[in-house]
Amino acid sequence: MSVLAKTTDGTNWTSLTVPFVTNTSTSLNGAYCFDANTCTIVGNNTTVWRTADAGANWVNQSFGATNNNLSLSCTTSISNACYVSSTSGFIFKRASN
Repeated sequence: MSVLAKTTDGTNWTSLTVPFVTNTSTSLNGAYCFDANTCTIVGNNTTVWRTADAGANWVNQSFGATNNNLSLSCTTSISNACYVSSTSGFIFKRASN
């Protein structure tokens, strides 16, 4: 079971509803937030999701690979590039805002 929560002060946490993993066996394995509103998360079953409104809505960013995504690392440059490592032995790059 995965739990996703957010904080604005590092002390008080609010649980987020994650409709794409609720009642599934999908585990979340990594998260990166560019700012207070924009975050990307990765997980099992090819999960890659992004929010631009602090977790109120999520957009599927999966890229068709059949693997579990293990970790996520992003840059805060103009391109906001993200790199996702996977169980398939590949590292995938997402390079759009």
